[in-house]
Amino acid sequence: MMELLEDNRINVRLINKNGETARDIIESHTEIDPYQVYIWKQLKKREAGLSRERQNPDSTKETWPSTRKMKLSAVDERFKSTAETYTLVAALIATVTFAAIFTMPGGYSQTDGTAIRTKHAAFKVFVVSNTVATCSSLVVVFCFIWAWKDPVMFKLSQLMWGHRLTVVACLAMLVSMMTAVYVVVAEQCLWLAVMVIFICCVSPVVVCAILGWDVVFVPYPN
Repeated sequence: MMELLEDNRINVRLINKNGETARDIIESHTEIDPYQVYIWKQLKKREAGLSRERQNPDSTKETWPSTRKMKLSAVDERFKSTAETYTLVAALIATVTFAAIFTMPGGYSQTDGTAIRTKHAAFKVFVVSNTVATCSSLVVVFCFIWAWKDPVMFKLSQLMWGHRLTVVACLAMLVSMMTAVYVVVAEQCLWLAVMVIFICCVSPVVVCAILGWDVVFVPYPN
């Protein structure tokens, strides 16, 4: 349906055998959900573009959504739960990675307050990956906060970006952990640092082995 609405070649005024347009069919429902409201608005916008010369549009249809009872379907409930889960996970990642900034691996110099391991290559990777994790998770949090302004559009097009950024934040957090452990432990016990890095690298592989290609998709019903 969304692809058809975006195609300018589609005539939204076509009628079926009962003389009804697509908007008439939606308006015949006694109860509506947010998705139907969005489709109705898009159909009305397309029809308005085809008849700008009309001076007296049908005012009763303009207020149609407010005259119907909105319903929260089971799908909407699952969307709400999904959004809350992403927000919680992103907030936790942002909190952990932000706190890591103030507890740099190797500590700080007592003389000038700078990080002791600044010149270490692994330390630089830690700083970059930790920043990526923090910023990605913060973007997810803000996106999901503003999602409720237009939940239908968020559900249709932006939820996937929230999922992708959450995955990026999780992977970046793993890299931060690996590099932080390497910076602190490697000089004293290399095998322990290598073992931690190995376990962190295996974790995403295990997730992909369990979920397969589903890992790249939002766990949300179609």
